[in-house]
Amino acid sequence: MPLSLGSFTVVDTETTDADPATCRVVEAGAAVFRGGYLSHDASQCVNPGVPMHPDAARITGICDAALAHAPKLAGASIVKMFRDPQLVGYNSEAFDRPVLERELPELLRRPWLDVFVFVSWHLRHLPKRNLCALAEHLKIPMGAAHG
Repeated sequence: MPLSLGSFTVVDTETTDADPATCRVVEAGAAVFRGGYLSHDASQCVNPGVPMHPDAARITGICDAALAHAPKLAGASIVKMFRDPQLVGYNSEAFDRPVLERELPELLRRPWLDVFVFVSWHLRHLPKRNLCALAEHLKIPMGAAHG
């Protein structure tokens, strides 16, 4: 079944720093699609249990004080949205997937579709292939984003 006709959940994270081997999730977002249409989406801040790196705080605008009373990731309500059998991300093989699998191994040991793989090949002429550059190329408004 084509992905556009099926069900899938797009996942994104913000983390305490840029090292996928050691960082912790501070915000998780998910957008659930059914039959090619957005069904619902949400994001939630979570308490990583460790301080934010100053660079990550500057880039994301998320500070330690904002996370102090947030739930831990394992107990966060957004985790329910990650139960979809097909997870999708952008550069998820290098970042989001290993981070989430480290923090939620019982939940996320399943196949992911990393859109960056497609973009790296089919849009290889683009000088930059980060998500902001892709959105600009496709004329999709990004709103507030880093990247």
